[in-house]
Amino acid sequence: MLYEADSAVDAVLRSLRPGGPPGLGGPQPLTDATHRGAAAAVIGQPAVDWAVWTADRLCRFVLHGTPQIGGSSALERLLRRSAESRILDILVHLARGTEPDHATTYAVAVASDFARRGVELQHALTGITLGHQFLSRTLLDLVEDAVPEGQRFTVSRTISDQLFRYHNIQLADVAEAYEAERVRWTASTAAARRATVARLLAGDHTDLRDASRLLDYDLAGHHVALVLWQAPDRSGTIPATDLQRTARRIGAQIGCTNTVTVVDDPSTVWAWCGRQSPFARGDLTRLQSVRPERDILVALGDPARGVDGFRRSHRTAALAQRVTTISRQYSWLADYHELGLAALLTADPAAARWFVEQELNCLAAGDQKTADIRETVRCYLGTGCSLIATARHLQIARNTVIYRIKRAEELLGKPIGDRVVELHAALEVLRVLGVPNGPSAETTCW
Repeated sequence: MLYEADSAVDAVLRSLRPGGPPGLGGPQPLTDATHRGAAAAVIGQPAVDWAVWTADRLCRFVLHGTPQIGGSSALERLLRRSAESRILDILVHLARGTEPDHATTYAVAVASDFARRGVELQHALTGITLGHQFLSRTLLDLVEDAVPEGQRFTVSRTISDQLFRYHNIQLADVAEAYEAERVRWTASTAAARRATVARLLAGDHTDLRDASRLLDYDLAGHHVALVLWQAPDRSGTIPATDLQRTARRIGAQIGCTNTVTVVDDPSTVWAWCGRQSPFARGDLTRLQSVRPERDILVALGDPARGVDGFRRSHRTAALAQRVTTISRQYSWLADYHELGLAALLTADPAAARWFVEQELNCLAAGDQKTADIRETVRCYLGTGCSLIATARHLQIARNTVIYRIKRAEELLGKPIGDRVVELHAALEVLRVLGVPNGPSAETTCW
């Protein structure tokens, strides 16, 4: 026994009566009848009715003070039930002179609900503290009316100590229950999402309405898929939450109403950004202004629609990522729109390098002068062999273009007009793969 229950404390408990206008009735009890009946046997039915009435007022006070936790009718019932059980337990312990050793099961249920709904723990704990404040003031105000002046200090201290102990116990129990449920819920939800995404990508039969509901994402809309990962030369690991936050920023930047993410491995996140209207190329070019955290790389798939588009956009994003991982030069954004040809040509990197050596001969050398000539030829072919357009694009003189084209033919050992498609493809592959050591020892330079 924590203290001797005395007549002064009993006087406070006997004075408890629900308030409100007579005849209108008060809020309905939400705890189970067994709980209330056990409490009534100790503190009396009027005190139980007061607990129900006070819990309703306490709940409204907490919701007003912490709007972050929401305000649905279902949530209000959960909070009222928790507050009701909390007040009943406190009154019973006051009557018996005992100390509570754990929070009520109703309080733990609210903590678990908050974790599942993504309410931050700090808001849950703030709500508990506000409830403690409200109940303390209410009970201490009653001491003024029910206890003789000479006993008020002792009774007030007894009630305050009991409330403080219970408050600390509830904070600890709720925090523990919240964290346990958060870990369990996150793991189970993440696993279910990952399994659903795997089925969608594999083309397995899946109920699209159920999948959309689980992912909280409209699979029938327009999608742009992303793959986010950390640069290979970074020391340490970027948390998956940072990659997911970057994905959501990108989604917002291109006007998406919804972004779903799935952790592929500890350093890689898959994401889909969705909206109802089709994507224009201009929407995606704005991504250069996003500038994610340093050392985060992003592969961007082609926009597509529906569940087939969900798969296709992810496939193209994965191909853009693969090109980046084998490339010697890359920026933070790998856009399949720009890398699609290179992705197809480098499906077998070793064969691609052999192809480059065969087609480019000494034009594959690694010095800067040859690199400038190579880029000029690539641009020349890309502009339909226009000297003027090439000079304008590279911001060099027309005669410089003519000189470099002539020099390229010398390095190739043949006219540029021979095997134009193969030459252009080899230049694109080399631009992506980079030059390791120039042509192999078996290559003869003319």
